[in-house]
Amino acid sequence: MRTLLFTLLLGFAAPALAQAAAPACAIRYEEAARLATELAADLKSPYCPGKTLQTCTSSQAYDLRGEIRDLYCAGRSRDEVVALMQARFGEDIANPPQPWYTALIPFIPFILGILLILWAVKRWRRGGPTKGAHVDDAAPLSPEDAERLARLRRQIASDPE
Repeated sequence: MRTLLFTLLLGFAAPALAQAAAPACAIRYEEAARLATELAADLKSPYCPGKTLQTCTSSQAYDLRGEIRDLYCAGRSRDEVVALMQARFGEDIANPPQPWYTALIPFIPFILGILLILWAVKRWRRGGPTKGAHVDDAAPLSPEDAERLARLRRQIASDPE
């Protein structure tokens, strides 16, 4: 009976203890976590060169993302958090806005491939660069080239294979 009473008491007390352990937040905790994730996707990681703070897998980046979330929970605005991060890690932590044409970069290989196919089809339909051209229509040969050509033709004609 005691065990049953203890189990029931613990079952009802566990959610209350879990709520007490959650950090006090000026805004909803989930909202602060969402804002921190958005900001972490926009900031360069000071720990992983070439990555954003969101994509960096180091433990320091994880701690910094938690710190940003806590700053949002404390009621700080995005600009204040960015200013604190810049004061701590330098001005280059904030990613500059990207120009509009960077969205086209992934499509460049496809565009070039289509242009190459169109060029090849146009050239093929028109007959290519040698349409109607024959060896006999070529420019006149010099006497040395004419003799060499005659020698090669004799050699080919006499060769059984």
